[in-house]
Amino acid sequence: MKKTLFVLVLVLTIVSSLVAGTLATYTKTLDPIEGEVTAKQFYIGATETAFADVKLAPSEETSWDFSVINYQGDTLTEVDMDLNIVVTVGGDIDGLNVALYEGDTQLAETVVKNGTINVNIDKAFNKNVKEQRDFSVKVLWKNGQVTDAIDTANADAFAKANIAVTVTGIQDLG
Repeated sequence: MKKTLFVLVLVLTIVSSLVAGTLATYTKTLDPIEGEVTAKQFYIGATETAFADVKLAPSEETSWDFSVINYQGDTLTEVDMDLNIVVTVGGDIDGLNVALYEGDTQLAETVVKNGTINVNIDKAFNKNVKEQRDFSVKVLWKNGQVTDAIDTANADAFAKANIAVTVTGIQDLG
């Protein structure tokens, strides 16, 4: 009986080791293949942070100049960039005309007294090229656009107008 039991255990051990897959196989894991992604530089700046307050009378004008740049020192934009320039005019001076220029070119319709100038410039800056764009906001209190009585009333009321320029750089995807 012991002999039969021993043979039976031996047969079961052999069968289970064949079924269990104890045959040797090769395995090898390669070293990780690595890399990293770094964000490209994106920079926009302006040469002015505020415009000087001025006083005007009918027929007088002023101009505020500013430049937009795509670099700071040796760091420059590594993607093409569009610009969006918004000039917001709000105030009480009748006959006040505000316009946005780049050089001698007027970029949009003139705003009179209150309103918004919204200009989009596609691909305003090229990637990896140090560039500067020069703009000006021209303000004219146009004489004769309203009556002399209204002009005088504006002066008597200490009428004011607030003018703000917001420049936004946007990655050009086109």
